[in-house]
Amino acid sequence: MKRTVIGAFLFVLSSVAHAGLISIGFEEVQAGYTPQPQFKPQIINNQFASLGIVFENALVGDCTNSAFGTGVVHLYSEGKGACGDYTPDIKMFFVNPNDINERAFTTFFSILVTDGNDTTLEAYDVDNNLLTSISTIDGGKNETLTLEEIGDIAWLNIFSISDGTGYDDIVFEEVKLFSVPEPVGLAIMGLALAGIGFSRKKKNH
Repeated sequence: MKRTVIGAFLFVLSSVAHAGLISIGFEEVQAGYTPQPQFKPQIINNQFASLGIVFENALVGDCTNSAFGTGVVHLYSEGKGACGDYTPDIKMFFVNPNDINERAFTTFFSILVTDGNDTTLEAYDVDNNLLTSISTIDGGKNETLTLEEIGDIAWLNIFSISDGTGYDDIVFEEVKLFSVPEPVGLAIMGLALAGIGFSRKKKNH
């Protein structure tokens, strides 16, 4: 019985510490997002909040021409044209999936740069300190920028000096809260106390 209690306790800790990966490709209905017809981009802000991420200054749309075919939906920054011909910064913030007003963080993030010279991705912590900054090295054509093992990433900023920059295929580790939610904390404490109590009871017998 003691091993069962301790095993359950360790399982809860493992579940909290090792989260899964979340992928956003923009081509399919996901969370509160629905793709729109070609050349009809939509502003993206809180549509993916239930997954733990919100966007600022972002558009999503199928903006490829006939030479590339249709159905390739990309993330763009808001610009002068239908699909963001100018590329100001896009910001991405991690939030509690159950409460958009509560900040959260991830420890892994990647994004595909489909087209964009000298694209730079910056990662910040919850106090707005820059954790790291990485840039494309091969001209920004189908190049993936990846961040990991740099600390708790609270938000990101991505930008490019070129026009018509597109991004796709965002992947990030399931967000974590800066403080353990009370129900989870109580559950962990309860299992720990139960294990200690059972151990003492067995010793007394």
